[in-house]
This record gives sequence, C-alpha cells and structure tokens, in this order.
Amino acid sequence: MLTGAGVKRAVFLDRDGVINRLMLDRGPRETPRTVADVALLPGVVEGLQQLKAAEFLLLVVTNQPNIAKGKTTWEDDAAITQRIHDLLGSEAALDGVYACQHHPDAAQVAVPELLKVCDCRKPAPGLIRQGLIDFELDLSACWLVGDADTD
Repeated sequence: MLTGAGVKRAVFLDRDGVINRLMLDRGPRETPRTVADVALLPGVVEGLQQLKAAEFLLLVVTNQPNIAKGKTTWEDDAAITQRIHDLLGSEAALDGVYACQHHPDAAQVAVPELLKVCDCRKPAPGLIRQGLIDFELDLSACWLVGDADTD
C-alpha cells in the first residue's frame, strides 16, 4: 500500500466501539467476551473497503483487559479476533491486530501475570509504535480512529 510518493499509509483502528459493537447492556465500556457477542457496527465493512481501495493499511490497536479481569479466556479472545476477521471478509481485511491484555488496577485483576503498567495499553503509544515498525510506516501518513479519549 503505497501513496504516489512511495510512502505507506495506514489507519489505526480501535476494535470495540469502532469495528464491533460494545456490550452496553453490561456497562458503558464492556466488550465482547465470547464469539456470540461479536457484531460489526453498521457500515464498517463498506468503510474499511473504501480505505483499502484508497491504499490504506488497516491496523487494529486495542486494549483487551477482559482476560486480566477474568471475564474471558485467551481462547475466547483469539476466537473473537478470528470472528471479526471472518465477518470483515477479504475486501475489508485487517492487515494487523495489536492488542494489550494488561490492566494496571490490582483491584480489577484476576490473572496476576497480567497486572502491569505497560507501554502497550492505550493511551500509551506501544501498540502504534509496534505497527509503525512492523509495517515500516511514517507516522505522518497515518490516522487513528477511536471512540474514546484514551484512544
């Protein structure tokens, strides 16, 4: 994906609330815990197809603390990501997914090894930085789409 000047362009996308719906019946920022919870937001496939047609790479950067909180498993988290890939299809395919499973609040963490203040939990830049490195991107040719100030 190159622009006319040979610079790769990318859109970094939050996952929950941008690509798929939040589980608002469980709380204001609750995210899918199982594959059955996954539902794409209206217009997402078409919007991502348009970005792909405009030669943007599509990279997800997402905080996923449900494993740390004991609300879901590693297997369910992987299955949720796969389900999103399947629903998007090849014409709106994601080029990369970067997820932080850590959580900094000991009172909320059920999996001790995931209790961590890290550089990958947004709004820290670790996930974006890794995408920039992996895809050899120039930050000035990238955009971020999120649904919260922490994005």
